Amino acid sequence: MNSWIKTRIEKASWLRLVVWTVLYIGYSTWAFATPGPWMRTLSALDASNETLREAGLPELTFGFPAGLPGEALSRMGPATTDYAIFQGVDIPFAILGVMFTVSAISLGLKRFRLGGSPIRFVLTAPLIYLLAELVENSLLALMALNIAPVNRAFVLAQQSATSVKFLADYFNTAALVISIGAVLIVAIANLFRRNEKG
Repeated sequence: MNSWIKTRIEKASWLRLVVWTVLYIGYSTWAFATPGPWMRTLSALDASNETLREAGLPELTFGFPAGLPGEALSRMGPATTDYAIFQGVDIPFAILGVMFTVSAISLGLKRFRLGGSPIRFVLTAPLIYLLAELVENSLLALMALNIAPVNRAFVLAQQSATSVKFLADYFNTAALVISIGAVLIVAIANLFRRNEKG
């Protein structure tokens, strides 16, 4: 793990950040904003006038609420197939999001020369997020397709994975905001230095 973190920080660059940002935004626009399994699932939930949280989607609900995901799957009706397909579509989105986050945090650590500090281990949060997302998506897809039963064990596993995902995402977001701020501060400082030399 330490070797992976070290490599990410050493290879961090503006170009990598821009590439992952473009890929992340492009894929998320295609996956969430165009007609497809996600939009059909929301239509089946009649969520047009609801927030996504009110729609009762299991992956957007932190904790261990009674009835989920069974209630949401029942409300979807035939759209459970679309919902299962979307769980697969969501995996590349999660991977791209993690790569974008890792690139931004790594660049911030590199610019502030914190690659050898304990702060570098914040880069494990995106990996924990991705692992939890993979478990969550797999379980939701299996339950949506009636391959796995919506019973206590599977529901508990899914809700645990979702909750871990939320917690890891809080760390991701905090580290991301700090890192982007750090990168911008260094970039602005470098511009001022160049102007002074000029």
